[in-house]
Amino acid sequence: MAVDTAVSSVAIPKSTAHQTITCLGALIQAHRQAARPAVAQALGEMAEDSRALAGSLQSSGHTTVRVPVATLTRIAAHLTHGAQDEVGSEALQAALWRTAGRLQRWIADAAAQEAARAKTTDKRPARTRG
Repeated sequence: MAVDTAVSSVAIPKSTAHQTITCLGALIQAHRQAARPAVAQALGEMAEDSRALAGSLQSSGHTTVRVPVATLTRIAAHLTHGAQDEVGSEALQAALWRTAGRLQRWIADAAAQEAARAKTTDKRPARTRG
């Protein structure tokens, strides 16, 4: 998924953030049970992203939480790869697909809104000096 560099962070609902943390935890556990040594770096990244997301949740007093696009993109990729690799139960795989899709939609929506905002800014007439 291409990331629009104009969008640095995305506000996602706290419910999506909670589900993402749950999916990351379940995916980490499933990988550990499978004892796949090749995923050690991915496990570290997922654990770090989960902690960062949990910290953002705790510090947010709103119904949404602002998360860096790079973090959401990385999380969505981990969830997608877990589902594609058929890690864990069918229910876990379905949750991974669903949550990754939600995160990707939030990223795409934020990028589209930023592009629309930039487009309207570009169309404003330039002020002339007098």
